[in-house]
Amino acid sequence: MAFMKHAGRPGLPKFAPIDDAVIASVSVPTYAIFGARSPIHHADDLAARLPALNARFTTEVVPRSGHTLVVEQPETVAALMMTFIHGQE
Repeated sequence: MAFMKHAGRPGLPKFAPIDDAVIASVSVPTYAIFGARSPIHHADDLAARLPALNARFTTEVVPRSGHTLVVEQPETVAALMMTFIHGQE
């Protein structure tokens, strides 16, 4: 999967990419939030790719945040999640 920037970087765990067929098979609304500065993946590429593979995906890229965006910007993440959840009702 082309999204992994540093899969072999020392100190980071090895990640097993999720196959596109698995993403395409998701049958429930799914919200994925990415930090724009994550060293793990290309956030903009991944945020565009998921909904292209499956219309049930909604994605968001949070600027000025890395891979730990829940820690870095908890209020932003909480607000985004609540907006998504209320939109599913």
